Amino acid sequence: MKTNTIYLTSLFLTIFFAITAKAQKFEDAQTYQDYILAEQAKVVDMNIAYLSKSLHDHVARQDEEERQEIIKHLDESISKVEAMPDFKGDNSLKNTALHVFKTYKETYQIELKEAEAQTVGSQSKYEEMKAHFDLQEKAESKLTAAGKEFIKAQRKFTRTHTLDRNDEQIECLFSKVVEVNRYCRNVYLAYMEVSEHSQAFFDAMKKKQIESMEVARAKLIEVSEDALVQMQKMNDFDGHTAYIELAISMTTFLQEKAKNDFVEIIKINQNKKATFDDSNRFNKMVIGFYKEAKSMTNKFHDASSDLLEENVATEAHKALAAKASTPAVALGSPQNAVSSIKVEADTKATLAENKAGLEE
Repeated sequence: MKTNTIYLTSLFLTIFFAITAKAQKFEDAQTYQDYILAEQAKVVDMNIAYLSKSLHDHVARQDEEERQEIIKHLDESISKVEAMPDFKGDNSLKNTALHVFKTYKETYQIELKEAEAQTVGSQSKYEEMKAHFDLQEKAESKLTAAGKEFIKAQRKFTRTHTLDRNDEQIECLFSKVVEVNRYCRNVYLAYMEVSEHSQAFFDAMKKKQIESMEVARAKLIEVSEDALVQMQKMNDFDGHTAYIELAISMTTFLQEKAKNDFVEIIKINQNKKATFDDSNRFNKMVIGFYKEAKSMTNKFHDASSDLLEENVATEAHKALAAKASTPAVALGSPQNAVSSIKVEADTKATLAENKAGLEE
C-alpha cells in the first residue's frame, strides 16, 4: 500500500507556509479565514481518505504507517496556525482551529491507534469485530464533533467580519462518509452474527465433529431468524437498497442451507457405509455452497462500494479516490463476508478424506 500520496506535497511546503504565516499581517479578513480554511480542508481530506477505505482485511503495520503520517501532517498544520497572528484582536477562529486540529491528532493517537491495534479480519469473531467497529465509531464521532465546532467558529467569524459564507462541502462530505460507515457496520454486523455459525459448521465438518456441526447448524437457524427480523426493519440508505437487500439474501441463503443441505452433510458424515453416490452428493453440496457464496460475497462488496460512491460522489471525493492507493470503500465492508467461511481450501481436504473413507 502506498502511504498518503494525497498530501505528500505539503511536506515540501511546510517551512515556506510557516514563514509566510509569520510574515503576513492578514489585514484582509477573507485572506485570514481562507488560510485557516485551507488547512482545515487538507486535514478533513485526510480524514475522508483514511475512513473511506475498507479495514476489514487490513494490515495493521500499513495502517500504522498511514496513521503516523497523518499525525505528522497534523503537527505541521498546528505549527502553521500557531504561527499566525490574531486578526485585529480576534483570535476565535485561530484558537478553535488549533483546538480542533489537536483533537484530530489526539483521536489518531488514541482511539484510532487502539482500533488499528486490533488484528481483525475475515476470520474474526462477531464480538471481536463489533468491538473494533465500536472503537472506529467512537473515533468518527469525536472527529465529527470537532468538525462541527470548527464550522460554528467559522460561521461566527464570517458574521463578525461581514464575509461571504464559505462553502462547507468538505465537512459535509466527511459527515456523509461517517453516516455511510455507520449504516454499513450495522448491516454487516447483523449478517456476521449469522455467518459466524456457518463458519463454525464448516470448522466442525473439517474436524469430523458431528455434534458440533449440529450445534452450529441449529444456532445458525436460530440467529438467522432474529437477524432477518432486524434487517427487515432497516431502511435503505438514501434510496440505495442493494446493500441491505444483499445482506437479507445472504442471510436467507445461509438459513436455507442450514435447514436443508447442512442436514444432509451431517447425515453423510455420520454414515459409515456411505456410497459413492453419497460422496458425489456431498461434493456437489459443499462445492455448490462455496461457488454461490463467493458470487454473493462479490456482489455484497460491490454494493458497499457503490453505496459510498453514490452518496459521496463529489469532485472532492473523486480527487481523493483517484489519488488513494486502494478504492474508497466504506469501513467494515465485508469483502470476504461469506467466503470467510474458508470453505475452498478446507473443502478440498474434506472431500479427499471422504472419498478415501468411502473407498476403504
